[in-house]
This record gives sequence, structure tokens and C-alpha cells, in this order.
Amino acid sequence: MGVPLREEENSVTERANKAQAQFAPTATTHSIASILWILGCLVLALLLAAQYVMFNLETLVKNPANAQRLQTVCSIAACSLPSADLTALTITNPSHRSSQIKTTGTFSDISAILNNQSTKAQLYPNIKVSVYGTDNLIGEFIAAPNDYLLGKPSQLAASNNRQLLFTIPVDNAQIREITMTPLY
Repeated sequence: MGVPLREEENSVTERANKAQAQFAPTATTHSIASILWILGCLVLALLLAAQYVMFNLETLVKNPANAQRLQTVCSIAACSLPSADLTALTITNPSHRSSQIKTTGTFSDISAILNNQSTKAQLYPNIKVSVYGTDNLIGEFIAAPNDYLLGKPSQLAASNNRQLLFTIPVDNAQIREITMTPLY
């Protein structure tokens, strides 16, 4: 009566295999999905690199090797970079006096003028300040732009200057000489 049991099992198995074959991914589907994943990952990696450059542009430009690479990219992408040329910056008129800000007598004000001699705006540099006494170096420090600027200006305009003023905890009578050097 009816179909033998073995034939029924074979036909059920065959139908199940055919149904699975219809929905099973092929090698072509796997390769397309893999390519799309790889492309997506590459795009995300490039976007991450671009974001890093955008948020750290001023720091990256201060290194000459990085500035040259970024300039190459900008020549292709039609963008411009801020200038960071130490040869265009000079510091003139370094002077010291008893502090007018902290009048206890044990502080001194040191000042100078930062000049940009270039036709391009320059990123503000760090300033290395050295204070010399009669025989030796009393002390030195490096002032970042946020130490000597009020607000957030990042560039010194072309052919322009900026007054620098620092108050240090050294009596003016002990100071023989002040030197200030811009550096990145």
C-alpha cells in the first residue's frame, strides 16, 4: 500500500536539499559581500585618518616632514595649509623690569616683541625664555601660545607683530639678560 518507506525518505531529503539550495549563498554572493565589507572598512579608515589630520592640522604642520607631505596632498586636493616658518619670526626688544603686576618686589616682568616678517600669516610658536643672572643661567621655560595669548588666535598676521609679556618669580636686580627663542 503506498510508497515504500525508503523512497519516501529519499524524496523528503531531496526536497529539503532543493529548498536549502535555493536560499543558500553562492560563492559569488560571498565574494560580493566580502568586497563590500572591505570597501566599507577602507572608507571608514580613510575618514578616520582625515578626521585626525583635520583636528591636529596645526600640530602636524609644525613638523617640516609632515608639512611637506600635507602640502603634497593639498596640491592635489586644492586646499591650503597654515604656515609655520621659524625663519619668518623674530623676537626683538627683550627687556625686564620690576613687576607691575605682582608688586611684592620678588617678581619681574619680562617683555619682547614677536615679529612676523613673512607675507603669510604664521602659526604662533612656542617661546623658549632663558633668564641669566650675573654668572649663570637662573632658569628657563617654554611658553606655549595659550600661555602668552588671550583668547584663541592661532596665527600672527603677515608683516605684523605681537607684544609678549611674562611675569616671573625672580627679583629684577638678579637678572642680567633675557633671551627668547621661537620654536615649534
